[in-house]
Amino acid sequence: MKLKLLYPVLISLFLTSCGNTIQNSPGNQEQSLSEISSTCQKEDLEGGALWIKGQLEAFADPDPRKAYGFASDEFRSNNSLEQFALIISSGYSMLLNLDSFKIMSCEPSDNRFLFGVEIVDKENSKFAMQYILSKVGNTWGVEAASVTQKLSA
Repeated sequence: MKLKLLYPVLISLFLTSCGNTIQNSPGNQEQSLSEISSTCQKEDLEGGALWIKGQLEAFADPDPRKAYGFASDEFRSNNSLEQFALIISSGYSMLLNLDSFKIMSCEPSDNRFLFGVEIVDKENSKFAMQYILSKVGNTWGVEAASVTQKLSA
């Protein structure tokens, strides 16, 4: 419970230290925030982009609880860890085989944020994805993600 109370402070400190770039692992490529098409406030763009980055990096871990932890409370209340693992393994295998990603856009919509993300897997296939994030107070959560287009094979 104490960690939950410290979480907004830790996120704030992390955001302050990251400046105006996002490290897009695993190749440690930096992406300037100015490269992102956005109507989101800078704080929301940074926070949401870092949340997506965190989940994408968590998919590299064989324990699905790490990536599941980035899901919103609402998503977790409707989907068990086992359901989440099945969704990812059956429809989003490129996330388990991630080579790089790039945040393309951020658009606010009511209490949610729509992020456009370009994913490249280790087989060099490129996908356009949309992430829908919620922000309750200072707590981010992934509500949904979908592949919108396969860009290349």
